Amino acid sequence: MLLRIMVQEKRVNPLEIRFLCVGGTKIESEEPNPVADGGWLTLKMWCTIEEITAELEEFRGWSDEFKQHLDEWKEIALNDKPYEIEDWPGEIAKNLTLFQKIIVCNILTPDKIIPGISYLISKEYGE
Repeated sequence: MLLRIMVQEKRVNPLEIRFLCVGGTKIESEEPNPVADGGWLTLKMWCTIEEITAELEEFRGWSDEFKQHLDEWKEIALNDKPYEIEDWPGEIAKNLTLFQKIIVCNILTPDKIIPGISYLISKEYGE
């Protein structure tokens, strides 16, 4: 129901919903994982970052910015409540909506998606 309302209000687009619900479908990266194998950033995460960068206008150039701020992104990925962080690294991430930040959280910290969606609902539509 929430997603339908957000689409009707033109606050999200269907492709963003796909990335939230399904995630990325790309399985091979165009560039090597910037953290290297065995690091905190898995190949699946990196492939999804490349895919969302190519597919969503608001994320254009994000994979390049991501590589420039690896330590800051690692801090976000390890944070207990990454969806509450307001100052995200890079110019592109600073301009993301809360919904788009929840998508990023789903890429980097999928175990925190349910609390992230609860946070989105409370921030956008009250308790």
